[in-house]
Amino acid sequence: MLQEVLKPVTRNTGREAAGDIRSLTAEVQGLRYREASLRAKNDFLYDLLNGIHEGVGVIDEEENLIFCNPAYATILERNPGEIVGRNIMEFLRGDLSTGMHDSVEQGGTEGALTFHAVIVTPGGVAREIRMMITPRFDSRGNACGSVASIVDVTPRRQNDVAQSETN
Repeated sequence: MLQEVLKPVTRNTGREAAGDIRSLTAEVQGLRYREASLRAKNDFLYDLLNGIHEGVGVIDEEENLIFCNPAYATILERNPGEIVGRNIMEFLRGDLSTGMHDSVEQGGTEGALTFHAVIVTPGGVAREIRMMITPRFDSRGNACGSVASIVDVTPRRQNDVAQSETN
């Protein structure tokens, strides 16, 4: 590859060769700058997604999780490798997954929808989560899945119940 790039430079003499070398050097510097810029953006997004306590997941058209940050997996008490590729309905308590599925279908293109749902952890513990699902669209405006953010609201609900019992 490098020989193909250098052939025109070695054929030329004097000013033409110097111009070709300067042009090639500028192109390489531009590529290095773009690579460093992309790395910085990637690092920023990585830190952002991994640093928040809210679970963030990307879901495809069939409701399979194709990406999640560590907080998403932690809320489900699982490792990301255990849940990526699986259908999100697998994690909901059976009696709630049907109603939630119907709601997601009805509002999928109208904007973000917020649900309270119950999940059951591998240890059998029921947790209440707040899930916000925002549809994703491709460049042509076709629906191509959604982004889901989840928060475990179980401690807040338990606190609310405890306060209401003392009053």
